[in-house]
Amino acid sequence: MKQPTTFKSIYTLFSVLLVGQVFLAVVIAFLIPELEIDNVLRFTQRSMIVLATLVGAGLASFLVYRRRIKQGASLTGLPVKLEHYRASNIIRWAILEGVNLLIIVIAFLEIYPRMLWFLAPGLAIFLRTSPSKEGFINDYQLTAQEQSELG
Repeated sequence: MKQPTTFKSIYTLFSVLLVGQVFLAVVIAFLIPELEIDNVLRFTQRSMIVLATLVGAGLASFLVYRRRIKQGASLTGLPVKLEHYRASNIIRWAILEGVNLLIIVIAFLEIYPRMLWFLAPGLAIFLRTSPSKEGFINDYQLTAQEQSELG
C-alpha cells in the first residue's frame, strides 16, 4: 500500500536535498587546493556563464512551478492536491539543484575554487523554495474543509 503524502515527508525531502548540496560543496572545497580569496569579485567568462545559468534556472523553476500550480488548483481532494504539490516541488528542486551541482562540478574539475562563491545565491534561491503549509494553501486555493484536513 502506498504511503499517503504528508507535509512532513515533503519537508524532509527538501531538507535532505539541501543538506546533500551543502555537504558536497564542503567536501569539494576541501579537495580543491587553497581557496583563493583575492579577486573573488572579478567576473570571468566562465563566471558570467554560470551566473546566467543560475538566473535562468531560477526563472525556469519559478515558471514551471507557477504553471503546475495553476493545473493543481483545479484538482479535487486534498490527497490529490498534496501529491501534485509534492511532484511540482520535486521538479522545481531538480532544476535548482542541477545548477548548484553543476557549479560544484565545474569548481572541482577545473580546480577553480572561486566558482563555489556562486553556490551562495544558488542555495539562497533553493532555500526560497522551502515548502510551507501557508504557501500550499494559497497556491492550491484549498477550501476550508481541505484546510482543516491538512491540520
